[in-house]
Amino acid sequence: MRRALVVVCVLAAVVIFASPVQAQDWAMAGGDASRTRLAGSEPSVFPGIAWDRPLTGPLASEPIVQGGLLFTIASGPATLDARTTAGALTWSVPLSGLVAAPWTVRGNPPTPAADAGHLFVLLSARNGTTDMHRDILVALDRADGSAGGSFQGNVYSSATDPGIGSSPLLAGDRVFFGSGDGHVRALYAANLTASWDRDLGSPVRAPVSLLSTGNPLLGDFVLAGDASGRLTALTVGGAPVWSADLRAPITVAPVGTPTAALAAAGNGVFAVHPAFGSFLWNTTLPAPVAGPLSLSNATLVVGGADEKVRGIDQQTGATLWVRAVPGLRPWLVASPTRVFAAGASLDPMDDRLIALDPATGDVAWAGPFHGPVGPASIADGVMYVGLGMPPRIAALKGSPDLAVRPSDISLTPVPNPNAFQASVEVSVKNVGDAPVTTPFSVTVTDGPAGAVLIQKRVPRLNASTATTVRLDSWNFTAGTHNITVVVEATAGERSAANNRASITFYAFAGPPRTVTEWAPSFSIALAIVAIAAVGLGYAIAAAARRREKELQSILQERRRPNP
Repeated sequence: MRRALVVVCVLAAVVIFASPVQAQDWAMAGGDASRTRLAGSEPSVFPGIAWDRPLTGPLASEPIVQGGLLFTIASGPATLDARTTAGALTWSVPLSGLVAAPWTVRGNPPTPAADAGHLFVLLSARNGTTDMHRDILVALDRADGSAGGSFQGNVYSSATDPGIGSSPLLAGDRVFFGSGDGHVRALYAANLTASWDRDLGSPVRAPVSLLSTGNPLLGDFVLAGDASGRLTALTVGGAPVWSADLRAPITVAPVGTPTAALAAAGNGVFAVHPAFGSFLWNTTLPAPVAGPLSLSNATLVVGGADEKVRGIDQQTGATLWVRAVPGLRPWLVASPTRVFAAGASLDPMDDRLIALDPATGDVAWAGPFHGPVGPASIADGVMYVGLGMPPRIAALKGSPDLAVRPSDISLTPVPNPNAFQASVEVSVKNVGDAPVTTPFSVTVTDGPAGAVLIQKRVPRLNASTATTVRLDSWNFTAGTHNITVVVEATAGERSAANNRASITFYAFAGPPRTVTEWAPSFSIALAIVAIAAVGLGYAIAAAARRREKELQSILQERRRPNP
């Protein structure tokens, strides 16, 4: 009875303190408080660079987007930049200036979190050249980057960089984070005063996550994984609910779902009951998990140190698919229909950005970008990703794709008793998913000499639309003609391979009888048919001559007198 009473008391505390939160944009690490890394919008099927801007160093953590502003942290030296989502720089702050001497910023800060008024950044600071460290949470004014307050954790000892990557979690009116001193803390976001402090006894290096059960009797839990391998669930009021031993240090954020807490440690992936902390399933992988977990629909996607991406059934833990990605980068980001990752390309200066089907692992799309590529996030249908060298932040949107085919070229006879005349008309399509916004030229030529029939500038062309260029009449000399169309490639175009097409036709002397046109492949086929026809005609003629000789021989025999 006492045990039941304890459970009832804990649940009551959960109901009192629970504060479900909906993520806006991509306002914190993982995109939402549950750290699913699942965007609410779909990026382009074929993303292209809409804009890019230089950074002081490689992108240190995933970009975040909140209220029309993009925030990035670059390494070497660590710098926090705020830009509009169109790429214009709003303000820039060196992170070294946010701590007072003798403390200095150590390592690359994790992904910050943003609300309507502030940006929250967790810094690991070192005391001079000693082994003493402390973690400092700083609030910056979202509008201009000015410091608006800070909270300093306990001093602790670490001979090396403690590698604290516990990105702040925003939930309700509070900000939650783990520290190298083994504490999980909740501060009021308005003034960074303490709400509660829970000592887990081991460094909390990974981001803490929110698990929303959707059950008002259970409420929400804060999930924290520590260096000892324990996954702990706390109420949002700080009361411990359960603890599960994952048997290896937890270095990536757990994912909170209404039916399970999903976590990884070492080679293991685990699903833990949200209310009781018992294991629902666990899966052992051939290699340690590398990089964050990502959840797309019912598939948990995991990157491995063996350079393979795996899809795991969220309900059973069964491995659904395995996709090798050589040179796999330690990040993933998902949309409802795709999971994005990056790996090595054949060109040593490039990476491949890859889109996988979360249900099957099939490659839906892949394209080269200057490496290294990542980390990335998705907001409002735009992917923001680090590229370099030189290092920069880029916005990837839909890309245009101008295309012309032989069937888009048409010739129509023009009545003229003295010459072979015909009009020429060409249709050029934008088969991409973004408009062409800069002028491009369409050039139509005739024959090997390249006589220019049409040359036109097209100011713009929307996605999934076509434009037509036309020559009302042209006098063609007798003989074979080759009409070639070349469409100028535009910036950010998906592919220039379909920007050229041609047809071949024969013009008779005098007024046109018919205009017979064909593509090069049809020309070859027609030549083969012609050769075959010549051969067949020769065979028929030879057979006829033999038959004629046989008849003559028979008649001669009949005309001879009988002996």
